Amino acid sequence: MRDQLQHLLKAAEQPNVKIQVLPFEVGAHPGMISSFTIIKFPDPVDPDVVYIEGRTGDVYVEGKDVHPFTLDCDDLQAAALSPSESLQMIGRIAGETA
Repeated sequence: MRDQLQHLLKAAEQPNVKIQVLPFEVGAHPGMISSFTIIKFPDPVDPDVVYIEGRTGDVYVEGKDVHPFTLDCDDLQAAALSPSESLQMIGRIAGETA
């Protein structure tokens, strides 16, 4: 597990990577229902798409159905530790597993 945590710390050095940890103390949250990825494209003509990986297949959500996922993502980011606090926590745990 330490190698995985160190990999996250290394990945966070990239300018396009932001890592935030959602602590257990937050309790129930929208991310518990299922994992999802919001895919954004650089051209505004191309609308956002949500990718949901499921047990029996994958789902792509488009159009107005993307908005609730955007709200969930905003809520998750607001509840999570800041990126710097998250990296400190990951570093501390990685050091404890040595």
